[in-house]
Amino acid sequence: MNSATLNNAAKNAGFSKGIQKAGNQYVLLDKDTDGRVGRAIFIKSDLIRKFSGFDSQADLDEAFSRIKQLRATAGGIDSFTNVANPKEHMGIIGRAKIKYKIFQYASGEAKTPGVYITDVDLADFSKGSDPGIYDVKRDRSNKWNVKNKVCRHLNNEYAAVNGLCENLPQAAEKIIPPMLVNAYSNKDAHTKIDNYSIFYNPPYLLSGSTQWKTPAQKTTTLEIASARLQYALKKATEEKKKISWVIHGSGIDVFHKAINGIKQTNLSNHTVIFMAPTSPVADVLPAIRSTNIQLHSNVIKIHPHDQKSREAQLMSGDSLKQQLEAMGHRDEGILLHRERRQDLVNMASSVSGVATMGIGGVALTLPATGFGIAALAIGGIISVHKGIQTAHMARNISANGLTNEAFNPHLNPHMTVAELNLTAEKASGSLAKTFYDVIKMKLKS
Repeated sequence: MNSATLNNAAKNAGFSKGIQKAGNQYVLLDKDTDGRVGRAIFIKSDLIRKFSGFDSQADLDEAFSRIKQLRATAGGIDSFTNVANPKEHMGIIGRAKIKYKIFQYASGEAKTPGVYITDVDLADFSKGSDPGIYDVKRDRSNKWNVKNKVCRHLNNEYAAVNGLCENLPQAAEKIIPPMLVNAYSNKDAHTKIDNYSIFYNPPYLLSGSTQWKTPAQKTTTLEIASARLQYALKKATEEKKKISWVIHGSGIDVFHKAINGIKQTNLSNHTVIFMAPTSPVADVLPAIRSTNIQLHSNVIKIHPHDQKSREAQLMSGDSLKQQLEAMGHRDEGILLHRERRQDLVNMASSVSGVATMGIGGVALTLPATGFGIAALAIGGIISVHKGIQTAHMARNISANGLTNEAFNPHLNPHMTVAELNLTAEKASGSLAKTFYDVIKMKLKS
């Protein structure tokens, strides 16, 4: 599309009509979006250049037409909402990604109520799969494949609720299978588990440094999602199905809500293990007991470098140990209690100061945690052996928020530190490159 055509389309759409009350940098999108019908829509005047990414006049005309629909649809169930700022939203309109803020009243930031389009870009992501149950099967080449059709029933003897992931295929085909195999199979696992059901828990969408709530999450609230899982659990019980579960990460919240609503139901045919839970397991145990759900012999698995999950369990104090002992898991309660005490020591040691070391002059800044671990860096001030160990830990902890399963310990609760380090090295091609790759992924996120 040439610039003359683009400018003409923009002029016809109303870009040239400046509205001073909306702020000097904003213009009224169109004469039809002045607020007389629906919300007024304003757009930053310098965003016109972003529309040059459209391939044709038809695409551009459609984009303008659909953007005008924000008069009625802004902030609706098909929009993404900034988790940190409920006023800020994002919509996907054809190939365009539109960011905007909604102001109900005049304020210092917006002198006129309405929808303020703050950014326009070509979309680099799309809507995800709906929450619900999906069947996953391993093929003859040993690859896992998820069916894209949502089910209402649990059709397999193994099941899972996912946590952090990018999308359904990654959760179902890459993240969950190793956890299931580790929990419920021996060394010949590839011949033991070939099918399972995943209750898909849609992830927060990360675009740049902002965390967005996806349309699937807005449409299917925690209550609705848990109701779907409740139905599946009850039907499996009625059919006397025996099911072994892996609950990963934030999936603990959906699972807890589901069983909490059916406390009088006997779910004794179900067994569960919590992998890298991001909420205290101690909070879920009363509902586990009331429904007679069986606990896996390990109860919980958390990677040593998964800071988020370890901190979540610290919140429960001695409750986890006491409840597990009451449920007949005395040994596991004692072991987890000792792990918790060691975690407290490790956290306190880390909070006392920031460790800075240097390998090739590369610094790796880690996300702040609830216990005040603001940053760790990589360097060579101490002995080589200890320096490499510390560098591995710094890299692994730094990767806690990444959705790349080769680096993030939160996505590998079944692995030892040595196993995860080897996996990261294989993914990057060399030990040194693992640090570069983590930094690169963090900058992109």
